[in-house]
Amino acid sequence: MLERGREVGSTLEQASARAYTFYQLAITGAVQRDPAYAKANAEIVADLAVKHRLPMYLGTAQILLGWATLESGGPAEEAISYHERGLAELAKMNSHVYVPIYLAWQATALLAAGRH
Repeated sequence: MLERGREVGSTLEQASARAYTFYQLAITGAVQRDPAYAKANAEIVADLAVKHRLPMYLGTAQILLGWATLESGGPAEEAISYHERGLAELAKMNSHVYVPIYLAWQATALLAAGRH
């Protein structure tokens, strides 16, 4: 089913619809604790967000990349940087959707970096 979602998402004409589809796939990767899957989809979201100026999706993609970095054993400081950039992007738009979850992920990265 997830592969079907990727297939459908790739064919959507509207950039924001493609970004939304791949964002949902990235979130699914996080929920399933699959950092590689989350990262692959978040990278697509980030590319679409930059190319089509979709700041909300850029913020959420950065946060998901931070989560995937830490969960895959990457440097905690790199994960923190992703989280900070993503949360700042969302704050510019006064967006609060899922922010409590994103802050929990950031707290996990801060703890892993010894910044508690």
